[in-house]
Amino acid sequence: MDKEMFEIQITDEDIEWVKTIMPDIQLDECRIRILKNMESVDIHACPGSGKTTILVAKLAILSRRWKWSNRGICVLSHTNVAREEIEERLGSLSVGKRLLSYPHFIGTIQSFFDTFFAMPFLRSCGCPVNIVDTDYVVERRWGNIWTKTWLEAHGKDKYVCDPLELPYKLDVKLGEETTTYKNVVKSITESRRRGEFTFNEMELYATRGLECKAILSKLIQMRFPIIFIDEAQDTKKQIWELFDKIYEKPFYNSFYQAYGDSNQAIFNSYEKMEDVKHFPRANALQMLNSKRFVPEIAKLANGVALNESKMIGECLPFTKRDIKHTIFLFDEGAESVVIDKFADLIFESFTHEELVKYRKYGCHVLGMVHKSENTMGVSNYFADYNPEAKKQMPNKLIDYFWIAEEQMRQKGEFSIKVEYIAKGIYKLMRKYPLKEINRSSSAFNSILKTVQPENRKKIRTGLLEIMHI
Repeated sequence: MDKEMFEIQITDEDIEWVKTIMPDIQLDECRIRILKNMESVDIHACPGSGKTTILVAKLAILSRRWKWSNRGICVLSHTNVAREEIEERLGSLSVGKRLLSYPHFIGTIQSFFDTFFAMPFLRSCGCPVNIVDTDYVVERRWGNIWTKTWLEAHGKDKYVCDPLELPYKLDVKLGEETTTYKNVVKSITESRRRGEFTFNEMELYATRGLECKAILSKLIQMRFPIIFIDEAQDTKKQIWELFDKIYEKPFYNSFYQAYGDSNQAIFNSYEKMEDVKHFPRANALQMLNSKRFVPEIAKLANGVALNESKMIGECLPFTKRDIKHTIFLFDEGAESVVIDKFADLIFESFTHEELVKYRKYGCHVLGMVHKSENTMGVSNYFADYNPEAKKQMPNKLIDYFWIAEEQMRQKGEFSIKVEYIAKGIYKLMRKYPLKEINRSSSAFNSILKTVQPENRKKIRTGLLEIMHI
């Protein structure tokens, strides 16, 4: 491989250039050092430090300098925050458009290991991959088990059909000669033959692929000499072990950088502290100055932080300097007035001018439970809250695919996924109509009624192919 790829130096001229396309970026000595670093190192940040913005700036510089048509930059995360920020900040620029297309890959960690490891390995073994979705797959497997009574009596449900290890290590104590064990294994086997897999199984097959096809590590390092991992604090042990396997033997001086904040790990990520060994690595660069918190809040947060690094609050103070930390206590049944009291506190604490100035950031009400029939949730505090209404009418076609995937994972119904993808295509058809569009009760049926009868099978097949990617 051409060694020039790994001699890319981010210069002061690059720093000045990125300021012109991201004029609001704040670059001090620490952030410039991170931008220029082209080694295998982690970036450990604090809330409000702008780590994703720094990552986007670095990607813009690299995209501008990139010369290779078949090797790219890989950006991974658990959510689409990094991609959305690239689209928002760079989407109209040539550097942003290049980042969002081949040879670069910007997506979730799950999709990365599915696309480049698990799927190729399974298909090389003659096994199709048609559906990757835990809830949908285990529901189908569970429905084919006729010995459920014993399993349910021992506290097991449909997720027993998602093996802990390959090929059939189950989360239940069962002898391999028992009828129940054989019944579960048969259901799993038939499901896999149909090309149906859980997310966990795809991780296991990605690991198996790396073990059986040693060349995969070398090929990935050639294909993606630079990998960035955003929100690294939420990456579980098994995924870090996969990265360890990839980089066990470094080729071509390729490397990865992980960006994250261990104090912002998703709830329960630190349930097993002994497992948290991979992020941040020992040589991590620190971003400890927060533009989100004033010094008083930073000091309070440092006292309960999991990581020993001390955050520095640099947010400019508001007009009222003696705002008290507040906890609301209320009687059961009075949940509906809590938000009103919170609003009163907001108006007492900030001036009208400050609220207008920082409208972009807003004052927010957060809840852990969005939808539940058995426990208290956001709707108990705000009756009009609808968890299904989030981003229901996006402006970009790709957002319909993201919503479709999210709804499918939540409800396990393929019809919902089909309908959301169809909504996006239907909206595109209405925006650029080539003929009169027939309306129906659903977007999917509207599309079918609009196309010629001989093309309807192609539409159905095409949608299935899209969902099976």
